[in-house]
Amino acid sequence: MRIRVKIFAAVAMILIPVLLSGCSSGISLGSSDAAIGLIIDNSADKTPVNTPHVSSEPPETKAGNAFSYSADMPKPSGYISILVNVDNQLDENFIPSNLARIRNYINPELLTLRNEDEMANREAVEALKDMLTEASFDGITGFYLEDAYRTYREQLVLWEIKQKESPGYGSDLSVPLSTAYPSASEHLTGLAFDLGACGSGVIRDFNSEQGRWLISNAHRFGFIHRYPDEKADITGIIFEPWHFRYVGEDIASYIYDNRLTLEEYYSRLEPAD
Repeated sequence: MRIRVKIFAAVAMILIPVLLSGCSSGISLGSSDAAIGLIIDNSADKTPVNTPHVSSEPPETKAGNAFSYSADMPKPSGYISILVNVDNQLDENFIPSNLARIRNYINPELLTLRNEDEMANREAVEALKDMLTEASFDGITGFYLEDAYRTYREQLVLWEIKQKESPGYGSDLSVPLSTAYPSASEHLTGLAFDLGACGSGVIRDFNSEQGRWLISNAHRFGFIHRYPDEKADITGIIFEPWHFRYVGEDIASYIYDNRLTLEEYYSRLEPAD
């Protein structure tokens, strides 16, 4: 992967595939990560250089295997339900082993990609396809994907740019972040998707037809809205209406029904003896 210095070249790389796939050229990038991500060449190989460690399983405590469970809540489902945040960071050499190229699974009629080489966890991609297919049956189309899997190096670039813009950024853990720590971004797992609508960019609220449909139905396909506005003090991340995370249908439905974050779900688990 190369870091492009010239903004013009990066913008062209982003907009040309969008134009070809039918999305409006009036896309406005809504997240700070998306905006500063313009200088990253996402068309290059996503595999980090000189990172020999490849694993699909995080440490046990992150996968939830070190907990016991009450009868009324679903068990953590290994890697799919991994909790990643500032307190549960991934190793910088962590690379998920089951990544799939999204375009090989989901056609342009269902989803426009900012980057045609975008990758994500295969199970999550299949669930995303099912979800968008169901949305199309309900007459909701025009979905757009801003970002999914990121390498540690890509996230590090975003972090360094943010720190350059705001010296001391991230030093106060009580202040929710707009750009996650390099090892604390869910995008490293391949389970997170920044979704939006063609012509509008990532979802900024739930007033669009795509946003309304997702917030009401995503859990049925295993996705949660990961960073709600009223829970920023718990997640450590600002309100991100575009960020949907795959955790599996059982956990997603439990979180949706109980209006929880993933952090609150794990807090309801009892540590194993």
